Amino acid sequence: MTTNAPATVETQSQSQSQSLTITVESSGDPLLEQRIFASVHSVGRQLGYLSAVVQVLLAAHEADSKIAPGSAAKTAIANFTRTQADIERAKRLREPERIFEQLRSATNDESRARKLHELRDWLDRFDASERAAGEHTGEAG
Repeated sequence: MTTNAPATVETQSQSQSQSLTITVESSGDPLLEQRIFASVHSVGRQLGYLSAVVQVLLAAHEADSKIAPGSAAKTAIANFTRTQADIERAKRLREPERIFEQLRSATNDESRARKLHELRDWLDRFDASERAAGEHTGEAG
């Protein structure tokens, strides 16, 4: 995050949608914080970068056989890894909506054909990744 101050996080849920409110307390410049989150690097982008760094550190940690994490660390690593996989899956699931939006706005047959091809490719990749995930978890795909 971009602040040294503590932040309070509130979530509200209505049916399938959620909103996230972050209140930065004691920030040196609350307007700057708001501008950074809105225009420079969103909270999601910042968390994405931090997650990427954590993944690199975890990979280096796993490669070093001299370090044996305790059970709490193993649980934290498993939770982090599962969370990252869930986020990536949610992003992949959003992709067809984007393709459908572009397909609806396509102005000619060639554009529509390209979008249909892109959708078929996505379905093939999704099907393969779901089968691989099922094999990973022991579930039938």
